[in-house]
Amino acid sequence: LYINAVPVQFIRGVWSRLRLNDESPLVNLSKGIENRTGEFPAEILRDLAGPKNVVYTLSGPSFAREVYEKKHTAVVLAGNESSKARALQTLLSDETFRVYRNDDLIGVEVAGALKNVIAMGAGIIDGINAGMNSRAAVITRGVAETMRLGRKMGAKESTFLGLAGFGDFILTCTHVMSRNFSFGRSLARTGSVDQAMKEAGGVVEGYFTLKSAVELGHRYGVELPIMDGLYAIIYEGRGIEEVITALMRRDLKTEWGAYSQ
Repeated sequence: LYINAVPVQFIRGVWSRLRLNDESPLVNLSKGIENRTGEFPAEILRDLAGPKNVVYTLSGPSFAREVYEKKHTAVVLAGNESSKARALQTLLSDETFRVYRNDDLIGVEVAGALKNVIAMGAGIIDGINAGMNSRAAVITRGVAETMRLGRKMGAKESTFLGLAGFGDFILTCTHVMSRNFSFGRSLARTGSVDQAMKEAGGVVEGYFTLKSAVELGHRYGVELPIMDGLYAIIYEGRGIEEVITALMRRDLKTEWGAYSQ
């Protein structure tokens, strides 16, 4: 069994040196999008693995520290439904770590990547003391944006309401243990991307994923107003209050008509 926990932007450089030639499954833990290619982790790993290495992604609401401390956790193993998937599910599960199977690898990876982007937005809202109502709105509408894009890419709608979707959004968008959430809070307080990066204390995948997410929205013709707003703040230096006002003043819509934008 191989396990990948390398940050997305560095997966190709690390795994291209390994030259796998056996039949062991490969389980990916990384979440994000490679900026150069627009590929998700499992796609990158499939390019680099041997012809008989089946690639899965393990995702869901799971802070590494709490998993290490044996806090009860439930996640999803995404990939082709097979006897190998069931064997991996059994191998990885115990009394504190419960694994569910899901054959929607696209949906699980889209959700895992974009929740990091929305977590930065939730952190910004927290950092300016905009209130719990605002943060709940960002999380919920962020899930809707992610679901819209995922559906266009071939994902199942149900995935975004499960552990890898809404479950991971709730965790990552509400606690300072999330580097992406912490980055957003620091950015709101300091106004400096560089300082926010330093204070986050590790790789902020959402920062890198944001560029690719906006590009995917354009490619698939999907409106992503919250993510576009975050891009304007983080990469173009637009004011936070200015962006929030623009979002609130958009044309009024029904909530779920074609996942209303």
